[in-house]
Amino acid sequence: LQSKDIIFKWTTDYCTGISGIDKQHYRLIELINELCFKTMNNELEGSNEDEEYAVKVFKELQNYTKYHFSEEYTEMINGKLCKEAIESHCAEHSTFVNQLSILEYAFLRNAKEEIWKLLYFLSHWLSTHILISDKSLTRQILAIREGIDPKEVWAREKYAMNIFSNRANLDSIMKLIEKISLLKRNQNYGQHIPAR
Repeated sequence: LQSKDIIFKWTTDYCTGISGIDKQHYRLIELINELCFKTMNNELEGSNEDEEYAVKVFKELQNYTKYHFSEEYTEMINGKLCKEAIESHCAEHSTFVNQLSILEYAFLRNAKEEIWKLLYFLSHWLSTHILISDKSLTRQILAIREGIDPKEVWAREKYAMNIFSNRANLDSIMKLIEKISLLKRNQNYGQHIPAR
């Protein structure tokens, strides 16, 4: 993809400071941008190729959940996070996996219509889980290394995450709407220029 086609640009905001996790988040952002590009260019028309593409996308997302969530779990255990923090983070992962299954079922039957739900779901995940929960995971690990009690760290982070998640939900919706409407306007502008 060219830079003009990228909706979600990788920035240091997405960095957790854990190299393997950051590389995996980067790949997820690439995949979201590929989906956006296909959508904006009306490349999903319900053909057999679209079905093959959908199967490929969901296979990659399923593999992503296996290796990525496993790596995060290992970091939480090694970082000595308290049981409640680990359970909360893993519950978010379970919700993602369950929702992904539901979306896959719908997407494989009607990719052209269901792509928007998938894009919203993934962009929401970026802004809530990665920017809030995964960043919290890193802060907890660092605080515990400094000698702060894991339960105290979790109590502090839980409060902060609740505040940030409301703002992130709104931001993710607005960012996606803004980017897509801008791309649509640009496409429509090019279609309305009279031929000479």
